[in-house]
Amino acid sequence: MDFGRDFETLLLALGVLLLLVGLVHKIEIKGVHLSTDNKFIRAVLCLIGVLFIGTALNQKMHFLELLNKTEFFIVAYSTPFKDEAIKYANSLSRKGLKSEVYSTAVRQFAVTMGPYQRKEAERIKEKAIKADNIRGDAFLTAQKKLLVKIYPDSSNVEDINEKDFFIVAKSTPSKEEAINFAKSFLQKGYESEVHSTARGQFAVTIGHYPSKKAQYVKEQAIKAGNLTQEAYLVTELGLLKIVYPDSTEIPNNKELFIIVHSTQSQERAIEYAKLLRSNYGYESEVYSSASGRFAVTIGHYPKDRAQYIKNQAIKAGKISKDAYLVTDMGLITKIYDSKDVTAMEQ
Repeated sequence: MDFGRDFETLLLALGVLLLLVGLVHKIEIKGVHLSTDNKFIRAVLCLIGVLFIGTALNQKMHFLELLNKTEFFIVAYSTPFKDEAIKYANSLSRKGLKSEVYSTAVRQFAVTMGPYQRKEAERIKEKAIKADNIRGDAFLTAQKKLLVKIYPDSSNVEDINEKDFFIVAKSTPSKEEAINFAKSFLQKGYESEVHSTARGQFAVTIGHYPSKKAQYVKEQAIKAGNLTQEAYLVTELGLLKIVYPDSTEIPNNKELFIIVHSTQSQERAIEYAKLLRSNYGYESEVYSSASGRFAVTIGHYPKDRAQYIKNQAIKAGKISKDAYLVTDMGLITKIYDSKDVTAMEQ
């Protein structure tokens, strides 16, 4: 509750009531009668009423003045993934828009511009939206809603997400059973592998990510019905070696797609593909998948070539290190193709 604003409202209502009683000498509100015939008392009530109203309006004007002087940040994008937020901030910087990344109380990373005074922030936000430089759902927020600046000055921030965790979908003593499970996950669009473990089991994994992202991907897969509650996270220390897929099982002439991003939002997938095209010139595409997510790709090539392009892009910092290769089995329908868009624009 905002006590200051509630008090202003109460003071204003009381002032109006006293003024009315003083002017008309008799009013009735929900069965309650307020009246006086004494002219002196009526004059005093009018005076007090005017004083209360003036005080309330003065306080309200002071509040509005403070509100206009308060600086606001433009939140251009918000995501639970730090690396995604930094990439978006870099894309804005290339457009000449100075941006930063802040952590927030709701466990998101906010890509911000500013701060500015409210009217200026609204003007810049609307201008940037019209120019298609930021998303249409950008909004304003006060400094108190942001916690710690993560980027570009992140040298003093400990990144607890650096260590990768594998998502183990199933563990079984049967290698054959584990491989069959992995194949089923590949068909759903997951980067699935089978690892042997020190306990003599075969662990079926569906990717490896920093801790928070791994937890998020696991939870989303459980919600989608693709994983059971038995799924868990483990570091590479709990795994020995990959037993599937064996690279010799994939013919070198078999084309593999380079998946650089996966999301449940078609809009975000297309936006990410556009960034890859505008920033790095990749012929990016977006596919729906059997897992219900939308996969962003930067092309499909014979196995060795695909592996080389992926590794070079990771080294150059153009794509995330969790990019992976898949066959077309897990991809269903092409939703977006940057080549088609470029051809239309020409």
